[in-house]
Amino acid sequence: MLETELEVSNVKEANSLLEALGYVYKSYQEKERITYFLDGYELDIDTWPGIPSYVEIEGKSEADLEKIINKLGYSMKDTVSCTADEIYIKYGLSMFDNREIKFENY
Repeated sequence: MLETELEVSNVKEANSLLEALGYVYKSYQEKERITYFLDGYELDIDTWPGIPSYVEIEGKSEADLEKIINKLGYSMKDTVSCTADEIYIKYGLSMFDNREIKFENY
């Protein structure tokens, strides 16, 4: 999945910018993220509506990931590599069934 981050002051401003560029509103998704750094690696605890929170770890290589995962007391067999929509599917849900995913709806 390709991600590009752009800082805007609010959602309404971002939506106006994208619509001016010709994009059409597809969906709105809320999530909460807490970020930690350990030995130069980023560990994010992501909380999405309707599913349990999970930890996302990014590294430069699989060996780097394994080092951090082992330091946390886990092994690579305890992990999965997937997208948020694949996690929703694991819990019998789909991110694409609703145009908006909000905490207040779960």
